[in-house]
Amino acid sequence: MTTYSPNNGTKSYFPDFGCAYDLPGGVMNDDPFPAQDPDTEKWGYIDKSGEWAIEPEYEQARMFSDGLGLVYSEDKGAGFVNAQGELVVSGYIAATSFSDGVAFVSGKLDDEKNGIKHNNRYAAIDKNGAWALDSAKSSTETDRYCYKQPIFFHDGVGFEGIKDGKAIYIDGKGSEALSASSGHDGVSIVDAGPFYDGYATIELQGVDMWAKAGYTGMGGTTAYGLIDKTGALVKDPTAKSTQWATLVDLWGGINHAGGGMVAAQDSVSGLWGYLDAKSGEWKIQPLFSEAKPFADGMAYAKDFATDDWGIIDDSGAWTAVPRLDNFNSDDQSLVAAGGLVYGTAEAVGGAAPVTSEGWMNAQGIWVASWKL
Repeated sequence: MTTYSPNNGTKSYFPDFGCAYDLPGGVMNDDPFPAQDPDTEKWGYIDKSGEWAIEPEYEQARMFSDGLGLVYSEDKGAGFVNAQGELVVSGYIAATSFSDGVAFVSGKLDDEKNGIKHNNRYAAIDKNGAWALDSAKSSTETDRYCYKQPIFFHDGVGFEGIKDGKAIYIDGKGSEALSASSGHDGVSIVDAGPFYDGYATIELQGVDMWAKAGYTGMGGTTAYGLIDKTGALVKDPTAKSTQWATLVDLWGGINHAGGGMVAAQDSVSGLWGYLDAKSGEWKIQPLFSEAKPFADGMAYAKDFATDDWGIIDDSGAWTAVPRLDNFNSDDQSLVAAGGLVYGTAEAVGGAAPVTSEGWMNAQGIWVASWKL
């Protein structure tokens, strides 16, 4: 089998842009998967058999998203290939992956000679390369770069940013779709994530949060919560009730929703479990060192006893014995049915430990592996 490695690093061709959700991953589903030819060091895409689905001819390649893979070549710049390997859109200085039909670009290769300025801002395009959102409404080419940072769209809306302590989301037309607040004076939303399964995670801060909740001797603090598509909190984190203690004392961290559940951290024990997204109550008790979102009834979790990753079902039972030392994933498409995850594992027993890397299926069986 061809030796290859997943695309796990951010290269200069695809700067982060501050868009935390535009990240490469390591779960292979039905789409071609980015791989590097060890001889030419060029990137292309492979299928599940390890054969080239798209020949390696690019300086960089990223995971498929929205049916297109983000690639970079020195002569054509950043662009997008379809599953047949056709370069359907190209010519950008840098770009983000598509999500919900929208990608963001920092400019075209010939902008400078045409006198088009980016002003440290970004423009939105659709899958045909046409201007999208507010970029389509601008009157000049320079004005098309009207976004301070790229916006990750999911579930039909994108998180635009924080304004006056509120989380602002826009729709596919660029119009404000939601303005979510804590609903309490002195408590601000300072960060928020994209919507998954109808819920988005938020981070709250406020110097008097604890005092309002009936606690004394506490300074400013941070809490995590969930909002629905109306902007309502799943639990009111400033209400004087056991729910406040549940949110602050138990939600030391939070991940996005999937399969009706949310991975969250118990800040007392430091362990992770899963909350019911609708009620905010524990559905799978916090027993894991780390936990990833559910997809198709399965999720990756890290066993507290062994510190290895395995796969659990929606009851919290192991479906794949935890034995992965490390795995690569994008947190957005974990363990889809029939998917493969790229990771490393150390064999137990024998004269000396043997470390292997390769592709594991949802049942914890190596589909392809080799010694390091």
